Amino acid sequence: MKIVIDLELSPRQKKIIRAAVVTGAVIGAMGIGLAVAAPHQWKASDPLAAADLNSLDVVSKNGKQISLGGTYCGKTGSTKGQISGAYSGAKSQCEGVLACGSSTTAHTCDAGELVRTAQLGIAIDQGWFSTGTGASTAPPLNDCNGWTDMTGSYDGLQWASGPGVYGCSLSAPILCCD
Repeated sequence: MKIVIDLELSPRQKKIIRAAVVTGAVIGAMGIGLAVAAPHQWKASDPLAAADLNSLDVVSKNGKQISLGGTYCGKTGSTKGQISGAYSGAKSQCEGVLACGSSTTAHTCDAGELVRTAQLGIAIDQGWFSTGTGASTAPPLNDCNGWTDMTGSYDGLQWASGPGVYGCSLSAPILCCD
């Protein structure tokens, strides 16, 4: 048996229905994506493997990995505030730092990691670190415009016995954490 319903709709009603269908499809797709990306839900009977434990402090996305809550492990060679590849380029440089074990999870330090390192009594060299924030100062303080600028138009933060504001035209290493 086939049921056919013929409705006469105004152009406005058709537009509203079309928008609702598209919105529903997008929400449905997001729900599927969220379900696929959901973290493992442990049960009392689940076996525990080293890989499971090692992945707890690592985020993986787009074939790259980054450690969470790390501490200072080393520095790159000196660079001005313009880093080829911006944030991901700075991470790539940190992955090659021998003092960090050439770790694929090494990355540019953030302020929290440096403070944690200092609280542990570990010496930190002077160099650039990322904040991911900005301030409407003159010049603007914003990780040298997302590590894309080495002029005096922007400022970034360097660690030198604590955080300090520096012009992006100054050369310093990138501080790496893992």
